[in-house]
Amino acid sequence: MELTKDIHTHTCYSHGTATIEKMVIAAINQGLPEIHITEHGYAHYYARKINRKTYIEMRSQIEEFRIKYPQIKIVFGVEANIVTADGELDITD
Repeated sequence: MELTKDIHTHTCYSHGTATIEKMVIAAINQGLPEIHITEHGYAHYYARKINRKTYIEMRSQIEEFRIKYPQIKIVFGVEANIVTADGELDITD
């Protein structure tokens, strides 16, 4: 089996230990063409350090790294949590 991308990662913004840039560099060094930064939604225990401002900061960094590291595709996503019986998420569009 060949690993072609990592689509579920966490950084120091939640319960990971590395910065976004270190994660991107590690993926490049592993020869991956793509990495997805997927932090937790607000309602998750590990997201206690994350707020709306944090997501904006992360998105800004990722946009910079897309330019700085054009050899890898960097995708930003959120591991949202269902918080009501009606299926509402802890993250809005």
